[in-house]
Amino acid sequence: MKLFDAHCHYNDEKFDIDRDMLIKEVHDSGVEGMINAGYSLNGSISAVDLSNKYDFIYATVGISPNDVTEDYVSDIEKIEELLIANLKSGKIVAIGEIGLDYHYDVDRDMQKDAFIRQIKLANKYDFVHAVIGIHPVDIKKYNAEVDKELERLALSEKKVVAIGEIGLDYHWMEDPEEVQKEGFRRQIELAERVKLPIVIHTREALQDTLDILKEYPNVGGILHCYPGSFQAAKPFLDRYYIGVGGTVTFKNNRKTKELVKELPLDRIVLETDCPYLTPVPFRGKRNQPVYTKYVAEEIAAIKGISVEEVIKVTTENAKKIYNL
Repeated sequence: MKLFDAHCHYNDEKFDIDRDMLIKEVHDSGVEGMINAGYSLNGSISAVDLSNKYDFIYATVGISPNDVTEDYVSDIEKIEELLIANLKSGKIVAIGEIGLDYHYDVDRDMQKDAFIRQIKLANKYDFVHAVIGIHPVDIKKYNAEVDKELERLALSEKKVVAIGEIGLDYHWMEDPEEVQKEGFRRQIELAERVKLPIVIHTREALQDTLDILKEYPNVGGILHCYPGSFQAAKPFLDRYYIGVGGTVTFKNNRKTKELVKELPLDRIVLETDCPYLTPVPFRGKRNQPVYTKYVAEEIAAIKGISVEEVIKVTTENAKKIYNL
């Protein structure tokens, strides 16, 4: 069994106690590769260090919006120096984790400038791609200026491959539903204008989410952690993939098991959403990329097919939607 985790943070301090042991367990359990994401200058350095220590670990380097400081220009220059110094190794595969986050109190102009500088850095190298958008929890910050900037980036930066994570979230709702709906629609319209897929977040708002998607028949993407039934999803399967994660292994989660049973395999992508939604037999513990195999195994058991087929097809699906 061969698995690949596309986004993790084994350089995080939470792994300081047992990092090497966990990485060995991950590899021994069938994970043939992982992308360890940088999020600051120091985080990027540690990500690269890990990638150089382990053959199957790759790194991304960059400064997340939450870690943008007054030294960001100098930090980005050092990020590029780090990138250049490690080009021959082939272990740095992307610029990230970068973007905009207006939820926390970090100067917006600094965030925007850092974001643009890092996308420009990405354009110097062939292996970098980005997904841009405003999460529903932060949607009150979405305005004409942000929309214009996202569109400019999507049209001018060839490495932007999707608009997301966007959608509706009534669980953490701080603003009226109509504010979320308006921001959702505007970002779908943005994706339609720039001809990119979208990544959908929906929580306690499924019907409203699907009703809005019906308004845009020419837009497709991924329904991340999809919580609904097959019948609800069926009208969208011509243009959307369904994200399936650890909850499918839960004994009493008949809804997701039935969904997987009816879904064509060529419309499924695997997700972990770690450190959350840990699959059985590790439910209640910190989720890890290695546990993806339990999701694949459960899907294989439900459908009566091999685990290898599940991994092969779902990996192809993920690459296809992002045109990679």
